[in-house]
Amino acid sequence: MLGTSFIPPIPIHDKMVGLSDDPQEIFFSFHSMIADILFIYLLAVL
Repeated sequence: MLGTSFIPPIPIHDKMVGLSDDPQEIFFSFHSMIADILFIYLLAVL
């Protein structure tokens, strides 16, 4: 599965499941996940 070039997908999943204490990490992980979804959507459309 495709992921962002600077963050591997597994740590993002771990952070979301573990609900990290740092709100900024949670937001950054969520933002990266949204970016992955949009990127895959664009690839599918094109």
